[in-house]
Amino acid sequence: MLGACCSKDLISWTTTDTPWLDPDQVYDKCGVFTGCLVPVDLDGSKNGVLTAFYTSVSQLPIHYTRQYNYGSETLSLAISKDSGKTWQKQSCNPILPGPPLDLQVTGWRDPFVASWPSLDKLLENEGEDVLYGIISGGILNKSPTTFLYSIKGNDLTSWRSLGPLFDVGINRYLSRWSGDLGKNLEVTNFITLDDRNGGSMEVIIIGVEGGESQNHPCFGKLPRHVETRLSRSQLWLSGSFQTPKTSTRAIQSVDMTYEFGGYLDHGSYYAANSFWDPNARKQVVFGWVTEDDLPDDVRKQQGWSGALSLPRTIAIQTLKRVVRARASPVESITSFQATVDNHGTFTLRTLQIKPHPQLEKLRRPDLEIALRPRDIYSSGLFGFDQQCFLPVGTSQWEMQCQITVGQECTRVGFCIGHSEDFVSYTKLFYDISEDNFMTDRSRVVCVDQNVSLAPEVAPFTIFSQHDPETDTTLEETLNIRAFLDSSILEVFVNDRTVITTRIYSTAANCFGLGFFAEGDSKTRMALARMLDCQVWDGIGVRS
Repeated sequence: MLGACCSKDLISWTTTDTPWLDPDQVYDKCGVFTGCLVPVDLDGSKNGVLTAFYTSVSQLPIHYTRQYNYGSETLSLAISKDSGKTWQKQSCNPILPGPPLDLQVTGWRDPFVASWPSLDKLLENEGEDVLYGIISGGILNKSPTTFLYSIKGNDLTSWRSLGPLFDVGINRYLSRWSGDLGKNLEVTNFITLDDRNGGSMEVIIIGVEGGESQNHPCFGKLPRHVETRLSRSQLWLSGSFQTPKTSTRAIQSVDMTYEFGGYLDHGSYYAANSFWDPNARKQVVFGWVTEDDLPDDVRKQQGWSGALSLPRTIAIQTLKRVVRARASPVESITSFQATVDNHGTFTLRTLQIKPHPQLEKLRRPDLEIALRPRDIYSSGLFGFDQQCFLPVGTSQWEMQCQITVGQECTRVGFCIGHSEDFVSYTKLFYDISEDNFMTDRSRVVCVDQNVSLAPEVAPFTIFSQHDPETDTTLEETLNIRAFLDSSILEVFVNDRTVITTRIYSTAANCFGLGFFAEGDSKTRMALARMLDCQVWDGIGVRS
């Protein structure tokens, strides 16, 4: 079943006590699975009616490792005439009885519907009233994919198959920066992102099932009861449409290449879904913060599992005149599109992922604490430089900082104290020699001895760029923005690397943030410099 939450600002939410859609029909008796909505009526009229598409499930279990039963997943819709308060399933359901009959699939669910102007151009549909839909899944022993459909704008029940959108092969793996595309996809979204220079980037957000364990950054670090995390990940990919060799009017399929991609989130985050925010003029993404690290018995005692993430915006991040990365060859970093310019340096493009700007309204200015610019020295008594310490007293806070990383530095980051003496703490840091950003939870005193304390590992680096005006090379600063809300920690690094994790500490509150820098030298020395740092303690919605 699906529930409903309503918000006018993405930070204050009203939830309903009753389900939005119940599994009460023959075609959805086993489940109302993930879907999407469009703000038009079934005939395309913009009359205030909302139309929702969802996966109607009539048979369980369903999993990519099992034989697929045609008709177990169908496509249905419902409409709302009161701004989403109540919904009415339609007599035409299901509007699609299953995947294309000529394909042996591993899954077929989670519809996403929107306009796609770049596909209109390819198919010569410009000026016509057409939407596009994708339904996630895979083709058995061939490739994970998402199935593409064109939809008549004046009849949202009319879907025409354009075939699988891409064929990447089973467990396609460019590098650790891009992740394993697995065997089956869930909750796929498509977005065309535009930059300020007239460029664009086609992005597909994908939930991956069936990744090979050895391709996961945390391989060998997870306890057995949470090894399912190794096969499931939240990724994105980018590519371009292949130019058809036949007349576009005769096209029955569309092929998209896979050129580069990466992790949308490296941690306990899955099933990301997105929509266009007309106020922020950005694509907004929410995800499901999972609880895979909890033992089953603790999760059952809790009575619920998972939560929605903070809202994020995605865009194109472009870095120009890049000379090098800190430790990795630029050409090996497959989460970026790299082109060589006329100066022999690189122009890099990747997916920018940032907290939604509305989240700044959660801050309480009267409780802001700041650190003045200062050097960060090697670790002290408590594992951090005590001159770089910010006191916090709650488990609801936001922190942002900007750090210059010295050439002698091997690790730089901060500790979150879960006890006053910092015996219990979480450590977050950039491991420079490995080009990883890590969340180390091994020292957290947890609510249960079987909670997974495995580290979260995200490939990450900082780049050096040439400044033609001064003819100097300058390195990026390390920019961290972190949010803690009870057990959920969401960390954004340089607006392109995100790690969401769960910290199940026995302590209800935190006891401060301490920054540290480490190096190979045995003498105490400044290894990094804090340029700017603020923390807002006790963030939340004010009544």
